[in-house]
Amino acid sequence: MERSYKYEKLVFIKLGFVVSVILFVFSCVWVVKIWIIDPYFLDRSVNNISSLYYSGSNEVNENLNWAKKFDSLTVENPDIKGWIKIENTVIDYPVLQSEPETPIFYLDHDCYKKKNANGSIFINASERFRPNLKNIVLHGHNLRSGRLFGALIKYEDLDFYKKSPVIEFNTAYGMSKWKIFSFFKTNTRPDQGEIFDYLRPKFNNNFDFLEFLYNLKIRSLIDIPVNLTSEDQILTLSTCSYEMKDFRTVVVARKVREGESSEVKVELAKKAKNPLWPDGWYRAKNLKKPEIISFHSALSEGAISWLELAEDRQLKLEPDKKRIKFNFR
Repeated sequence: MERSYKYEKLVFIKLGFVVSVILFVFSCVWVVKIWIIDPYFLDRSVNNISSLYYSGSNEVNENLNWAKKFDSLTVENPDIKGWIKIENTVIDYPVLQSEPETPIFYLDHDCYKKKNANGSIFINASERFRPNLKNIVLHGHNLRSGRLFGALIKYEDLDFYKKSPVIEFNTAYGMSKWKIFSFFKTNTRPDQGEIFDYLRPKFNNNFDFLEFLYNLKIRSLIDIPVNLTSEDQILTLSTCSYEMKDFRTVVVARKVREGESSEVKVELAKKAKNPLWPDGWYRAKNLKKPEIISFHSALSEGAISWLELAEDRQLKLEPDKKRIKFNFR
């Protein structure tokens, strides 16, 4: 009886050892895949498509035939809708959008539709991409290697912002530059406080859009000297963040207007005094949430310095009666 017990015990020990070895090997394979294999194939796919985009030259300008340039890219993958680049970062990537039936396809596929845990930069699927979409939202992983949107975290550093205040986002419709005006952290979980819907692609009227811009500005960790109007178009970059579970780091820019310089007076930028964080952040830090007045109150009191158009500053009560709806649909 005792011999049988010892035998069974030995079998369990050996079985446990074998399982441990299998789990160890599996873990090693997973680490190698995530940290070496997938990044390698991501870089290779991006380099391949980049050679077509730049056509042997690193120069791109507004005089190019952009429709023709993107024709060469869409031959490789019809889902390629644009190209994003930020100076002084590794962000120099194709931008894709999958079909509505598979909205997050490019969360784990490369620009050639091959499975890759690193994914790609992709346009939010809630609205089909159009050049006049009021808020174009791009998603990308925050990779520890710094690839994709990993560089967005660096905007926490004011000096980094000053070196890279402008985003270039080109499509088949032409070349465009965008001035960053907000950088903030936000929650995606209801238990961390009310969720701010920064992903919305369209708005009811000018008042609605300006209120949205106000909410972007009061959250910004940097006070950025870029003015805004109800006629502007914005570009939102979103990536994962780790201040709290499922947080997001968000960078928002507005399109450089026709005839406007893309230069930004970065010397005037400074750390925001009291930006608005999610409620859960204040609870976790045991800090008091600042009192933020509503957009309507701020507008009525003339407290919004970044509004450029006089007609925007004159918006008061009953916004629906004062402004027509946007044509951005």
